[in-house]
Amino acid sequence: MDVPLVIADFVHLMSITGLLLKILYTRKCNDVSVKTQFLLALVFITRYLDTFTACIPTAYGFITRGLSILVTCSTLITICGCCRKSYESKHDAYRIMTLLAPCLVLSVFFNHDSTIIGISWAFSEYLEAVAMVPQFVHLANVRRAHVSVLCYITAHAVYKCLHVVHWIRQYHQLNTFDNISASSSIIQCLLYSDFFLNIWHRLEPVVDEANAHRLKDQLTDVKSEKVYEENGYLSSNINVVELDSSFLKTEDNNKDLLKIKEDF
Repeated sequence: MDVPLVIADFVHLMSITGLLLKILYTRKCNDVSVKTQFLLALVFITRYLDTFTACIPTAYGFITRGLSILVTCSTLITICGCCRKSYESKHDAYRIMTLLAPCLVLSVFFNHDSTIIGISWAFSEYLEAVAMVPQFVHLANVRRAHVSVLCYITAHAVYKCLHVVHWIRQYHQLNTFDNISASSSIIQCLLYSDFFLNIWHRLEPVVDEANAHRLKDQLTDVKSEKVYEENGYLSSNINVVELDSSFLKTEDNNKDLLKIKEDF
């Protein structure tokens, strides 16, 4: 059993499961790119077409493949279903056809087996290398990220780095490696490096619990200082409350506070 690959599979399953649980718990999908989730679902479906056909996987392979498809598709369905109101479509604007078309062309001409299964597998490898690009662009546009999304991306980066370790180890021991998978993993690691170097430091981390406490403190200050007048606007004690604009944008807060922010 290849230890780096086993750890990589575990990290990957934990990351996608954690993201799904976060969305189900909060009923919100802020900062999550639906396009990336669609591409990842397509990656796993096309990669594991042989699960129920010619190739009979081991129990371990069957479980990891099944969970990857199930969890990723569940995340996509959840976002498009009960959480669609919180989906930020205007920021998730990357045109995924610019990724799908080149990957399809590459898979047709550069593959290990010119069958439907072989081309589908090669397509999934090429597509996985760039599947996170819409997510990176989405975060660069909104300039913020929920902590769970940052953890999800970090776990994915670790997952791909472990794949690179696997290919280096295999080449060292067996003097051979899969050039398509290895190239895909290296390209993806480079994209993650670019994200961490050029986008990560510009993002404002968001934690729901922390924002809830901030809102509670602000409302307490308003009440204690009696800065509300009968008409619902702030009096001359407006300096008592200082609202963070990014906080207002990311949470469905008290309508009166939003009204105050707009009028002043």
